[in-house]
Amino acid sequence: MMKELIDLKYQASVTADKPGEVQQSVKTPFNKSLDDIEMITIEQTDSVVRQFSIYPNGCYIYSESVAGSARIRTNFPIEEDENGDLVIIEPKE
Repeated sequence: MMKELIDLKYQASVTADKPGEVQQSVKTPFNKSLDDIEMITIEQTDSVVRQFSIYPNGCYIYSESVAGSARIRTNFPIEEDENGDLVIIEPKE
């Protein structure tokens, strides 16, 4: 059985004081409950945190944070709001 590849073509960087403590928010306005998100911790050490999140609407977010910064990659477009926070935008069909 062939699996579909996930294209995480959108990316952004944010500030993080230390791994896992991102200063800017990453908002997903299409998601109403944290219980609906499948969160997979790939690696968590004192120097790095890598996570993969799966949303019920087909959004996938990979995040990797180290001291000083974090990188977010997703298959949905990313915009910055007026507060400097990142907003993941659900594509319109």
